[in-house]
Amino acid sequence: MQKLLLSVLFAGAILAPAAPAAAATKIIVGAVPSLPNAPVYIAINKGYFKKYGLEVEAQPVGSSSDLAAMLASGKLQAIAGAPSVGFFNTFDKGLPLQVIMSGATSPYNQAIMLRNGLKDVVKTPADLKGRTIAVNSRGSITMYQVSKVLESGGLTLKDVTMKFMPFNQMPVALSNSAIDAAMMISPSIEVAEEKQFAFKWVNPDDVIKVQPTDISLMQINTNWVKEDPQAAYHFVLAYMQARRDYCDAFHFGPNRKEVVGMMARYTKIPDENFIDRISWTALEPDGRVSEASLMAIQDFFFDQGYVKKKHPFSEMVSMDLIERAAAELGPYKPAHDDGRKGCR
Repeated sequence: MQKLLLSVLFAGAILAPAAPAAAATKIIVGAVPSLPNAPVYIAINKGYFKKYGLEVEAQPVGSSSDLAAMLASGKLQAIAGAPSVGFFNTFDKGLPLQVIMSGATSPYNQAIMLRNGLKDVVKTPADLKGRTIAVNSRGSITMYQVSKVLESGGLTLKDVTMKFMPFNQMPVALSNSAIDAAMMISPSIEVAEEKQFAFKWVNPDDVIKVQPTDISLMQINTNWVKEDPQAAYHFVLAYMQARRDYCDAFHFGPNRKEVVGMMARYTKIPDENFIDRISWTALEPDGRVSEASLMAIQDFFFDQGYVKKKHPFSEMVSMDLIERAAAELGPYKPAHDDGRKGCR
C-alpha cells in the first residue's frame, strides 16, 4: 500500500504542471558602448546578471543632463558617466541619485596629441601659450585634465584657445591644422597616429598630482535601491565579478581573446585585432571611488565658475554595496600578472 501511495505521489509530481518561474527583475543601464563600460557587457554575455534573476539591458546614452533626468525618474536604474559639470550640478537638485562605484581610472587610455608639424616647436606645456587645444565638450573631465597640464607649465585655460568637438573629429582637425593639440581617447589616438596626423605628447596621468584620477563613475537610483535592495546588491555583485574578468583581460590573462570578442560585438569597434592592440583604460577591481580625485575635480569646476555649490563626498558617493560585494568575492589577484599598472 505504501509503495502504491509513493508511486501515485511520484506520478502526480511528474504530471502536475511546474510552478511558473519567478519573473526576472528588469534593470536598464545607461552607458556608452566602450571599453571602460565593458563589465556590463561581460556580465550580460557570461550570465552573471541572469544567475541572480536579473535581466539587464545596456542602453546607449545621450547627454549627461538627459541621463540624470532618466535616472531620477526611474527610466534607468543605473548610469555610467564622467564627473563633469553636469554631474556635479545634479546634486543641487536633490535628485535620488548617488555614485556607487568608479568606472575608468588611472592609468587611462587618453593623451594630449600634438600635430606633427609642431614636434620641434612645442616641447613643454609652457609652449602651448596662444595655441588651440580641443576637448570633447565644455565642462567635461577633459577640461580638468588639460588645465592641469597647462598648470604644470605656468599657464591657465585663458592662455590658450579652447575648441569643442567629438573625439572622432579630432584626427582630421589636427591634420589640417584647425587645432594644434587635442585631448583624445582610444581609438581616436591610434587613428591619428597611424595616419601620421599627430603623436602622443603628454599623458595627463603623468602630470596630475591627485592620483588615481577617476574619469568615469557609476550612479544608481537610490529610490530603486530602497525598493529592491537585494536586486541592487546582486547587480553590483555581478558587475564586480565582470570587472575582475575585464582586469584579467587587461593584464593579458587567459580570457583576453574572449573579452576582446565581446567588445567587438558590443562596441562600435568591430575589428578584434584593433581592440587587442589599443591601450585599455584601467578599472579599480572593486570599484572604489577616489575621494581626493572627485573633490579635486569639483574644486576645479567651482573655481572656473561652472559649479555654484560644493557637495561633500558622503552626499555624492556611497560605497556600501561595493564593500559588501568585495567582501563576498574576496581579494582580487590577476589571473596573469604582466606587471602593468592599474586593474589591481
